[in-house]
Amino acid sequence: MMTVPLISQVPIFARLSPADLEALAAHARERRYRRGEAVFRQDDPGDCLHVVRDGRIRIILPSEDGDEVTIAVLGRGDFFGELALLDGGARSASAVAAEDTQTVVIGREDFLSWLAERPVAAAALLALLSRRLRRSDELLGGMWPSSTCRPAWRRSWCN
Repeated sequence: MMTVPLISQVPIFARLSPADLEALAAHARERRYRRGEAVFRQDDPGDCLHVVRDGRIRIILPSEDGDEVTIAVLGRGDFFGELALLDGGARSASAVAAEDTQTVVIGREDFLSWLAERPVAAAALLALLSRRLRRSDELLGGMWPSSTCRPAWRRSWCN
């Protein structure tokens, strides 16, 4: 299936077994967007991950003066919306097709049911996310000269 190599490029899926990737790909569906069409808007509910199969997606935020600022342009193999798989939170930016685009979509509910059936994959994903959180914590830790200057949220994570 052509979807397996594509979703295996997503870092949170890269170390999954071929069988787990096949099972996840079975939940994927394809979506097409025309140039200028919104995939989602900032503050929309997060309900899926997208992997770009063909085309380009602009990730945009509003600027202080009301214009749009492009913070990323994504192409084939790039992904966006991965946090929505885990927390279902609101979108932090908008995604708009920069040209006619096709994405592979994995919905949150499908992902959660897939994950519930695969405790080994769940443990691997938790380990990866823990490493990312530790890395973020290390990067943020270097922003303040001492523990007395760090914000309360930072001190509580370190204790």
